[in-house]
Amino acid sequence: MKRKRLFLVASIALLLVSCQNELPIDLVQPDFTQIAEQQEEFVPSDGMIQLGRKLENPYSLENMRKALDLLPTESRSGFSAEDIQPTHLYVKFKPKNVDELDAMLWSDSSLDFYDHPLDYEVVSGGRYYHDPSLPEGVPTYYYVSIPVGHPIPEVCEYEILEELYIPDELTDYTRSLSPAFINAIVKKSFELTGNEYECDAVATRSDGVTRASYTYSGTIRAWDDIMGDYVPVAGALIKCTYWFTTVKAITNTNGFYTMTRESQNKYQYYIYWERDNKYDIRDGELFQAKTEGPKQTAGWSIDIGTSKPEDLNFATINRAAYRYFYGYTGGLFQLEPPSTGDLKICYKHDSGDSGGLFVGVPSFEIFGDIWIWGKYSDGSLKPTDLIFSISAHEMGHASHYNDSTVAEFAFLDLFITESWARFVQAYLTFIEYNELGNPFASTFENYCNYIGSGVTTTLLWPMYLAENEDLEDYSPLFIDLHDNYNQRIEKNNTSMPADNITGYHPSVLNYIVVDIGNTSELRAKVKKFKPVGVTDAMIDDMFNYYNK
Repeated sequence: MKRKRLFLVASIALLLVSCQNELPIDLVQPDFTQIAEQQEEFVPSDGMIQLGRKLENPYSLENMRKALDLLPTESRSGFSAEDIQPTHLYVKFKPKNVDELDAMLWSDSSLDFYDHPLDYEVVSGGRYYHDPSLPEGVPTYYYVSIPVGHPIPEVCEYEILEELYIPDELTDYTRSLSPAFINAIVKKSFELTGNEYECDAVATRSDGVTRASYTYSGTIRAWDDIMGDYVPVAGALIKCTYWFTTVKAITNTNGFYTMTRESQNKYQYYIYWERDNKYDIRDGELFQAKTEGPKQTAGWSIDIGTSKPEDLNFATINRAAYRYFYGYTGGLFQLEPPSTGDLKICYKHDSGDSGGLFVGVPSFEIFGDIWIWGKYSDGSLKPTDLIFSISAHEMGHASHYNDSTVAEFAFLDLFITESWARFVQAYLTFIEYNELGNPFASTFENYCNYIGSGVTTTLLWPMYLAENEDLEDYSPLFIDLHDNYNQRIEKNNTSMPADNITGYHPSVLNYIVVDIGNTSELRAKVKKFKPVGVTDAMIDDMFNYYNK
C-alpha cells in the first residue's frame, strides 16, 4: 500500500488524542584488538550544565598560525603561516521559537548541534543547558563546527564566531598531513593558549597514507522492571566530543557500539536520544533528551538504572521508537516521521492528566507530536514496561495519522483511533518482551491476559466490558480480530464479548484501519478481508457488542 504523507492544514483545528492507558537480527560482536578499558562506575549528572570561564581557543586560525611560527623549522613540514587556512567555521545559531529550533535541528543531519558553547570550561555536567541571558521558554543558543565549503543552514539567525584550523580532524585540507606535524602544532597551540594537551603520543600511519585509527567500544543497557534486569538499548546515538570534533556511533540490537577515532584525546561522551530525521526525544519541550557520559580516552559502557529515572525513561522510549521505526514489528507497517520533520516525542518527568498525548496538527503554541508523562498522579514513578507501552500507543496514533488526511483523522470515530492504538500498544509490547524471553509474553494471548489481570495496569483488557464507560473507546476490537482467545468462554462471563474470530494478520489490520471514517465502514472492510473460518455473522456479533 502506498503510504500517504501529511501536510499541515492551518484551517483544521488542533487534534489531541489523550490516552488513559496506564498502561532484526542480532549482530555478532566483532573481535577488536584496540578495545579500551571501559569505565562502568560513571553516574550521569542531573540538571543543567554549569559552565565556568571562557577558554582561549587553541584551534582558532590566529592561534594555530602563532603556534606554527614557534615550531622548530624541521617540525613545520614545509608549512608557512599562509598555508594555515580555515578548515571549519565555529557558528552560533539563535532560534527564536520552537519552530526555528526544530527547523535548525532537522536542517542537516551531518552537523552536530550543541546546546552549550564548545569553548567554555564545564564545571559540572548535566542533561541540558539554557543560556542565562535568555528568558525561560525561549530556545537556547546552539553551537556547531561546520566544515569550510559546507552550506550553513539558513533556518534562523546565526553568527560566525571564529574561523578554525583543526588538523587532527580528517578533511580534504588535512588528509596529507603527517601525524608528527599534527601532534607538534596542536600541542604547541594548546601550550600557547594555556590549555591542557591530553594526547601526547605521536600516532603512526597504518598504511603509509592515512593516519592511524583507534577503535573504542561499549554497551548501553537500561533497567526493565518486568525483566528484573538490564536489557540492551538498540539505536542509541553515541556522540564523543573533543572541542569542535565529534565522533558518532549507533548501538546495535545487543546495545553494542564501536567507533573509530583519528586521535587518542579525552572525548566527552553523550547519548543523544534521537535518530536521523526519524524521531527526536525531547527533555520537556525545548531540550534535546540526552544522557551524559564521562570524559575519557577509553570506551564507555553504562547500565542506566532506577537511580536516574529521567535517563531510564529516555532509554525506554527509545526502545519503543527504535522498534517501531527500525525493528521487527510483526507485520505492522513501520512508522514513518511526519512530513513536517522528525517525530518529536516530549517526555515530562511529572504527572499528567493521562499516560500520554498525541498532538495531531500542532497549533496554539503546543509543541511536539507526542507527550509522555513519567509519573502517576500521586507522584510515584511509572514502571518501565508502562512507559514502553504508552510510547507504543501514542506512536500507533501517529502511524494512523500518517496514513490519513488531516480531515479524515480529525473526524474519525474516537472508538476506532483508540482501539487501533490499543492494538499497536499490545502487539509491539508483546513482541518486545517475547524477544526478551519473558514467559508472560510467550504468546500474544498470554501477554494480553497478563496485563489484563491487573499485574501491570488497572485496565480491563482484554476482559472488556461495554458498560465500563470510562474505557468504552479503548476497546480490544482489533486485538479480538487477531487473537485466538474468547473472553466469554475463557472467563465464563456472558457480559464479555463473544470473540469467535481469529486470524487477522497485523498487516491486514493495518490496511483495514486506513481510509475509513466510522464503525460502519470499518465493519464492511473487516468483512471484505475476513480470513478463512470467519463469517459475516461472527463479525456482526462482535461489532454489535461494541456498538452497545
